[in-house]
Amino acid sequence: MMNYIWGFMIIGSLAFAILTNKLDLVTNSMFDSTKQAIELTILMLGIISLWNGIMAILEKTSIMGFLTKIISPFLSIIFKGVDKASKAYKYICLNFTANLLGLGNAATPLGLTAVTELEKTEKQSNSALKLILINTAALQLIPSTIIGLRSSLGSTNPNGIIFHIWLCSIISICTALAVYYFLTRKVS
Repeated sequence: MMNYIWGFMIIGSLAFAILTNKLDLVTNSMFDSTKQAIELTILMLGIISLWNGIMAILEKTSIMGFLTKIISPFLSIIFKGVDKASKAYKYICLNFTANLLGLGNAATPLGLTAVTELEKTEKQSNSALKLILINTAALQLIPSTIIGLRSSLGSTNPNGIIFHIWLCSIISICTALAVYYFLTRKVS
């Protein structure tokens, strides 16, 4: 259905441009947009590569152990059934840390690995579902990707969105977990 809607919008726009004799503006706009998309992709590739590298270094050093100890009390409440010495718990901590640092793209492979490990060890648990819910809400202390985007687009205050992101993320996580606990109690 969406293909038809997008197709109609594109054909309608082109027809309108031809009728109003503005096809040159449409053509120029397409090329400008393509150029901006490529520049943005290269910028984001750099940001993602940098933070993926930092996460790989953190994973191999004692710094990650320190960060894990800080967030472990919170995660142990949410993931009660997960063994704290397991690979799954390690990847949950890494994933949560990456999300806190605003590295959603770096957190994705860690989250997928955590879910895979959870499925290996806990066939009947809903821990993977809770992890997916928390990732969807994505609490971010430093929303580096959004700050990078705002900076590249010329924002005068790229950090000005931090408080709003914190507020929205906290509300999203609380709502997701409340719905999760409500629905799992209804089912059981």
